[in-house]
Amino acid sequence: MGVRYKSLFPWACLASLVCAISFFGQVGSSQSTESPFGGRHFINGRVVNSDGKPIYDKITVHLSSMFGGDTIGTTDDEGKFVFTRISDGTYTVSVEETNDHGAASETVDVHLGDIPVATALYVTLRLAPKKSALKAPEVISSAAAEIPKGALSDYN
Repeated sequence: MGVRYKSLFPWACLASLVCAISFFGQVGSSQSTESPFGGRHFINGRVVNSDGKPIYDKITVHLSSMFGGDTIGTTDDEGKFVFTRISDGTYTVSVEETNDHGAASETVDVHLGDIPVATALYVTLRLAPKKSALKAPEVISSAAAEIPKGALSDYN
């Protein structure tokens, strides 16, 4: 029986290595920013436009905590971001309004206790439409609408 376990050991090591490379490869493909919170977990995510489509520009993303201040990161060219060294706590991930887009924010609760493995939490930030893209309400003049006089007299 001892021989059987020895023959499986290299395969188990290989499987563990493949899983680790897969996990860290996904985290490593995004723009990564180390936070000052000293934990082992990750908050990763993507910034999308108001229609839910990915943003293909670099955007500044803020990570804030009541206990640790504000950490500033940047998305990669596909709108992805990662904040590393996250410990238990409540965080706000946000994007400020600019000339190109509206603001967005999400709250992330990290309460993983003594989980010994690095855990990634995912968040999607959906940008609000740019305020100038929204039309202001207008007053419609009945005179300009070419309403028949009979209907106009009933309206007035």
